[in-house]
Amino acid sequence: DDNAEDYGRELRISYEPPLGDECLKDLTNFTVRYRIDTPWTKTKAVEEVRTVQVVDTDECKRSTSSDGSDGPDGDDDEACPGCTPQCAPAAACVNTIGSYECQCPTCGAKGDGFKDLSNVHRDLWPSTYLNGTGCIDSCAPAITLNGPNPKVFRVAKCGGLLGGLYDDQGRDW
Repeated sequence: DDNAEDYGRELRISYEPPLGDECLKDLTNFTVRYRIDTPWTKTKAVEEVRTVQVVDTDECKRSTSSDGSDGPDGDDDEACPGCTPQCAPAAACVNTIGSYECQCPTCGAKGDGFKDLSNVHRDLWPSTYLNGTGCIDSCAPAITLNGPNPKVFRVAKCGGLLGGLYDDQGRDW
């Protein structure tokens, strides 16, 4: 279009309070201010303000890294210990509104599913935290024999490694 003019546009976004290093779990509301400069119009800028209400953060989206340190990049999250789930290795993290739960496997597991949180302030403990007992498996192992001719191993009823036989010095090992 020969009549078009090229105007630079600039979009500015600011947050109140400023989003920084603070714990997002503590953030309940913030304001986002959008501003687009429009020097070709009478008002020279268009501005819009939105208030954002944080209802819930999904703590389960943050996981403990494979090296055991908190956070997705292996960084310790000391500024916000309530943001990273503290589930025992066998437990599954389940997000709830305002918190999370650590659930042990259903097969007879006992415990609250959490790691020990004694180093975390009590106000940050999830409501289902008992004492950081983790998950204790109380199910008997399930063993199945597969194939047309499975090998069956029998355990000797007699004691000792030699099945009750003794060496020349009277030892059964």
